[in-house]
Amino acid sequence: MKSKLHQELQDKAENYLYNKGYWICGQEVPMPLGICDAWGMKREYGCEGETMAIEVKISRTDFRSRSQKYKEFSSTPLGNYQYVLCPSGLIQPEECHKEWGLLWWNGERIINKKKAPSIEMTAQQKLDVLIYFLNNGSNVNRPKLMPSQEKLLILTNLNLGKEEAIMNKDKEIKALKNMWLSDLTELTQKIRLYLVNQHEAGKIEFNLARLDDFNQFIDAKLQEIKAKYKEEE
Repeated sequence: MKSKLHQELQDKAENYLYNKGYWICGQEVPMPLGICDAWGMKREYGCEGETMAIEVKISRTDFRSRSQKYKEFSSTPLGNYQYVLCPSGLIQPEECHKEWGLLWWNGERIINKKKAPSIEMTAQQKLDVLIYFLNNGSNVNRPKLMPSQEKLLILTNLNLGKEEAIMNKDKEIKALKNMWLSDLTELTQKIRLYLVNQHEAGKIEFNLARLDDFNQFIDAKLQEIKAKYKEEE
């Protein structure tokens, strides 16, 4: 069972991704190599979509686990940037795999103790990762107010009555959902175009029939998310 500290650090990791511009992000994201504690994708990186993965470790045993070593030594990366997040001092920078960075949580903020190198991912790897992300049921409920946004809303609502403040927060969350859905739609369209262009240029071998399946899968997932949002309104 997940500990309170582990969940706290997962929340910090997701907030860290969001504040770094990884607008499409989530926790407990299924990946080809297993579950990733926190994962995000940038929308402004162009059609390729820069990604970052963060694994939370709250004990030395967890850091040395078979699951973590499998992720570290696999030829398939979790993202363009891969990090381990732990309480300050638990893990030292020199102990991390050369393709992984290290983040410390000092009780107040996250400190980057070792910068992760940029890892190139093929179009196929990015496509596989995105499909795994969309298959994760938790992403349907992903849009929510991050701590930084909560603080901003508190400041905004100081001069409002309780009922008006609640309405303002609900309105903000609804706007976030619409923005997230719009970004996700735009991102999937860019990836589709990127795959076709790369195929036509002879840079990648790709079964176009599979792209048709992918298009149907994406459309169905977006409709599922839209339906979920409509039920909540």
